[in-house]
Amino acid sequence: MLKIFGGFIRRTERASVAVEFALIASLLLFPLIGGATDFMLIIAAKAQVNITMQALYYSALAYPGITSANINSYAQNILTVINSEAMFHVSTSTTSPPSLSYVCYTVSSTTAPTFSSPSSTDSCTTSQETQTYANYTITTSVSLPFPVPGISSPYTISSTGMVSFKTSP
Repeated sequence: MLKIFGGFIRRTERASVAVEFALIASLLLFPLIGGATDFMLIIAAKAQVNITMQALYYSALAYPGITSANINSYAQNILTVINSEAMFHVSTSTTSPPSLSYVCYTVSSTTAPTFSSPSSTDSCTTSQETQTYANYTITTSVSLPFPVPGISSPYTISSTGMVSFKTSP
């Protein structure tokens, strides 16, 4: 006999207590483990989106020849390389594809800089400097193995960013 909580439990009762504990523990632990798994997948997907956005930034800095005509194919080439080794497939947003924007500014030693937003680099005058910005919106979705109430599955993660990559006199 075993003395627990001031009373005695016989050997047969110990076995039933162990079974009851196992059943109750499984009801508590399985949802916790499932929810933790879902959140870890979401965190990993968010990290993948951040890494992809950084790759787009760094490659835009390394390749300043991006134009409005080739920015989509350029972004797709980068995403193809990243997705070949990635856990989650990252793509550009269909509602907000990659685009370029420009700012012309005039710098004077006596006055504050003046800015304008032309539609292309050709709209800037020779006395102005041109700054080019690449705008990206990328998305990925995560299918949750243990859907948690209140979190949709597949869970969509997106990120929007802008990088300045070219200045011309």
